[in-house]
Amino acid sequence: MTDPNMVRQTLADFSDAGVIAVWAKEAMAYLVEAGIISVSNGKLMPNNTTTRAEMAQVLHNLLSKKPYTSTFHKVRIP
Repeated sequence: MTDPNMVRQTLADFSDAGVIAVWAKEAMAYLVEAGIISVSNGKLMPNNTTTRAEMAQVLHNLLSKKPYTSTFHKVRIP
């Protein structure tokens, strides 16, 4: 679960945010701002392959959020 004392981050906090595909930016912004994804060495590394363990952690973090109060349902997929 996400630490409530954690400093909230945005995509602008990461030097490699500019290489996120246009279609994925809104969803990535949500995942970063909600603290669902973590970073490595201050980078999101959007062009790297996600491991099974990393994806399992993302799903755990997403499903552990307090009763679905997120705005994730507002993300539009072109």
